[in-house]
Amino acid sequence: MKYQIFICDDNQETIDQLTSILQIASFRLSDDDSITFSIVGQATTFESAIAILQKSNPTGGIYFLDVELGKNVGKDNGFDLAEYIKQMDSKAQIIFVTSHADLSIITYQRRLGPIDYIVKSSNIADLTTRISDTLKSAINTLKKANSENEMFFTYKVGHEIRRIAVSDIYYISTTGNSHKLELVHANGISQFIGSISKVADKAPYLLQISQSCLINPNKAEVDYQQHRITFPNGDIQYYSRKNSHMIRDYFKK
Repeated sequence: MKYQIFICDDNQETIDQLTSILQIASFRLSDDDSITFSIVGQATTFESAIAILQKSNPTGGIYFLDVELGKNVGKDNGFDLAEYIKQMDSKAQIIFVTSHADLSIITYQRRLGPIDYIVKSSNIADLTTRISDTLKSAINTLKKANSENEMFFTYKVGHEIRRIAVSDIYYISTTGNSHKLELVHANGISQFIGSISKVADKAPYLLQISQSCLINPNKAEVDYQQHRITFPNGDIQYYSRKNSHMIRDYFKK
């Protein structure tokens, strides 16, 4: 999984140090899932940070912000930048990098809610551990937020209710058994009792391309000449000529 990182500090050496630590942290945090950090922007001033953020427009980003930016005390500092970011990115994970250990009163008054304050240190080992722990917390928060926004398709196998993320579904088709459907997804194949028409009513986010098949449009590659749809696993489903205009209009809109 790739996470967007933005760094703003008026000291370029600190930015370079954080960049190196992020590479180490990505290895430490990559267990079952590979975790990488994509640095979408680096800035040394409040003004340049705003310009970069307006251009990159990150969502669900992790932001390392120096509290003391430049010489303007009490103006255009890390707190001001954090307020701007939280208005722009509702899932923003703010991490303040500072020379001062206690900023809780100010951040509480301004309702900034950072996930951590990291005090600048010459002890690289301790700093790396602290940043890795903070990143782990940020990643867990983002995963939870994303899962809450994810849509799920539920189906019944025997007495068991199962659910699968819609983003993992490729297509649902009929089988040789008139009462059984086949759900093809990113992790394999599942079968359940049902009908295409009832599933179509239940799951309007799936597109019916024939009497026997519903597809996830976000996982489909359409060949308009051959009237066929290819999925990430290599499977192919065909649609009839009478549905050609509907398919073309849907994917061209």
